[in-house]
Amino acid sequence: MIEKLVEARRLGSALDGQTVEWLKGIDATLRDRLARSGLVEAEQAALLGPFLKDYIEQRRQRGDVTDSTIEVWGHTCRNLIEFFGRDKDMRTITVKDADDWTIWLKNDQNLAENTIRK
Repeated sequence: MIEKLVEARRLGSALDGQTVEWLKGIDATLRDRLARSGLVEAEQAALLGPFLKDYIEQRRQRGDVTDSTIEVWGHTCRNLIEFFGRDKDMRTITVKDADDWTIWLKNDQNLAENTIRK
C-alpha cells in the first residue's frame, strides 16, 4: 500500500479504492507517520468545544429546533467541556470515557439518572 501512496504522490494521481479503504482502517500512529513523510494529508483534530459551538449554531440558523432545546443543549455542552475540556480531540473519547462522564454527571453534578439518559 505504501508503494501505491508513493506512486500516487509522484504522479499526482488519485488513489485507487483499495488504498483508500486501507487508509480508513489504519491507526493514528501510522497515519501520522505517513503524513510526516508527505504521503497523505494530516488529519485535522476534531476539537470538542468548537464542534459543539458550530453544531448548535448551525441548528439555530436552520431554525429546526426550539430555543428550549438549544438551552438544554447548552447545559450538556457546558458539562461536556467541563469534564473533557474544550480542546479534547473527540476522536480520542472512548466508551470508558463516556461511562466516566455519566458517573461524573451523577456524582459530581448531582443529576438524576433520567436527566442523564436524556
